[in-house]
Amino acid sequence: MYFFSENDKKTMGDLMAPERRQHQRINQVIEVYFKDTESFAKAYMTNVGSGGLFIKAEETPELNQDITVRFTLPDNKEPITAEGKVVWVSPKTLKSLSYPSGMGVKFVHMSHEDKQRLDEFVAKILS
Repeated sequence: MYFFSENDKKTMGDLMAPERRQHQRINQVIEVYFKDTESFAKAYMTNVGSGGLFIKAEETPELNQDITVRFTLPDNKEPITAEGKVVWVSPKTLKSLSYPSGMGVKFVHMSHEDKQRLDEFVAKILS
């Protein structure tokens, strides 16, 4: 079983430590669908920002796997779709109170419109 690679320790730290993140995150439970190679799976994100999100899931794609995520913000009916990369994994075998099983996903491509809606949503929650 994997947790994270040596090359991804910095990225994992950046995603987990609010003071080291490039983008602000909010704690928000939102239904999310993710797809690695075949079909979409339903899960829940527990935090999100314009740089990425954490998806709580028992089964996760492999580290560095490219995935597609799709979710709808509570204040909007249009879904947001983004291409991402799994940058760290907390497998169910290491599940703890601090880190539920799941994965950190870094956004690598999102339409300008979707990014703008996500940024506005995050800013609204933080204000």
